Amino acid sequence: MPAKPTITGSFSLPVFLKLTPKEQEFIMTFVRNSGSLKQMSKALKLSYPTVRNMLDDLIEKLNRLNSNSGQPFVRIPHIQAKKTSFKKRMFFAEREGFEPPDP
Repeated sequence: MPAKPTITGSFSLPVFLKLTPKEQEFIMTFVRNSGSLKQMSKALKLSYPTVRNMLDDLIEKLNRLNSNSGQPFVRIPHIQAKKTSFKKRMFFAEREGFEPPDP
């Protein structure tokens, strides 16, 4: 029976793999909808401001995870959506399986 290969050492994961499965799916949905938050809000059955806030929270998380590389992800300018309260953002984050945003 051939020996199974083993890999030893210390390796860092790509930033995408450090996200929760729901956050990864959000990114995939974003790409599938060509970055259209309007289409994403329909696909996710959430309001546009909620989807925008989810994206903003994800960008903040990516910036924290990627801070070691010195190349932050930048927030895409947009028409200002109504910012929901932190309490509502926590509710939607938990409901959608995202990690709760930092206050």
